[in-house]
Amino acid sequence: MIKLTIGIFLILLASFMLIGFLNVDTTTDVLAQYIAFAISVVLPFFGGIALIYSNHRSKKSLAASKNSLREKTLVAEVMKLAGQKGGKLTVVEVISDLVLEHDSAKELLDSFVAQGLADVYLTESGVIVYSFYEISHLNEKMSAKEVLDA
Repeated sequence: MIKLTIGIFLILLASFMLIGFLNVDTTTDVLAQYIAFAISVVLPFFGGIALIYSNHRSKKSLAASKNSLREKTLVAEVMKLAGQKGGKLTVVEVISDLVLEHDSAKELLDSFVAQGLADVYLTESGVIVYSFYEISHLNEKMSAKEVLDA
């Protein structure tokens, strides 16, 4: 907010200085006028624009960070839910437990399949089940052996 306020102030200052330059007597040296114009009008104007743009860019970055955190949280919640349900989930379970829309829940589960973290199975009645192999075999971790011993 401070960047935005200072940016607007600098643009207003540049506008005020421009009005002053338009009303000035032009009997002085032209080079001196150009230098004074650049320092008192152009620099504050572009400085203000830069601050406003920087403020806008930082807000977009913050929004992107929030979206990324939201996605990571959903992934963690689905993994936790899969652990509670024995490593197998349906879209309906994800919708009801995580309060997601149908399309969002299906996209999320399909992304696990695309990453190789889950497989898709079909029940006899036609229900799609997403099976998380590693989660369904977590109880075997205590009996795990070294790779070379297996």
